[in-house]
Amino acid sequence: MSQTKFFRAFITASLTSGLGVGLFSIATEAKSSNTHKPMPSSMHLAKCGGVIKAIQFKPPKFESQSSLGREQATTRCGGYHTLHGERAISLLPETANSLTTSSHPTLLIYNPYSSIREAEFSIFSRSSNGDDGAYDATISLPERRGIISIPIPQSVTLEPGKTYQWALAFVVEEAEPSVMPLLQGSIQPIALSPELAKRLRSAAPEQLPAIYAENGIWLDALSSLANLRCAKPNKPAVLADWRSLLTQVNLSKYAGETLLQCDRSTAKQ
Repeated sequence: MSQTKFFRAFITASLTSGLGVGLFSIATEAKSSNTHKPMPSSMHLAKCGGVIKAIQFKPPKFESQSSLGREQATTRCGGYHTLHGERAISLLPETANSLTTSSHPTLLIYNPYSSIREAEFSIFSRSSNGDDGAYDATISLPERRGIISIPIPQSVTLEPGKTYQWALAFVVEEAEPSVMPLLQGSIQPIALSPELAKRLRSAAPEQLPAIYAENGIWLDALSSLANLRCAKPNKPAVLADWRSLLTQVNLSKYAGETLLQCDRSTAKQ
């Protein structure tokens, strides 16, 4: 059995058997229409404790929504084991609902393991017929700690109305997969309402993160803001929005970490 298939089998077993306490939580699907309607605009600036907040994340409100503690939510924190006292973490809210309007969204992960060179990534949807659209890949990791980006490849198309499960296992040499740091989570693609689609089409790039955030679409809010950070690394408003957005979901300690995708952007210029 190849290494990728071996990790695939291990990850699938952990998802189906629920190894450990709170090792995986799937995003709760909205029981209403899959079309996401825009919330009232909050683009105007609001003072809060003397600080100007230009971006505000409003978690989506579903009839049923599971909330996970940080230490139990592997949608957010590194699985059952730490390595050298460090724990990887997904840059996600503490709720399990990670919405996106993209068929190829990007996950942002804080990777503290500068000594680990590879990780195994897997994503698939689950149905009564078994795994649907499974994708596995070995990912090369940078030689330094920081925030890494994992884009869903063009060969995988996420569809609205489905919930996709993903897992990222950090490969530690000469160690069993069961003791390796593991992240797991879910992605829920949604269809845009005509009103929200129109707002996004007419918005400037600097406005996109706030629009996504106020409509509860976390993955798109964070990834569009990350792109702005790479394009305008010294713009105070962009840096302030980045710190504000992460602070709103209790991830402020990672706001100052290096966004490693910017290094690749600079290299291509």
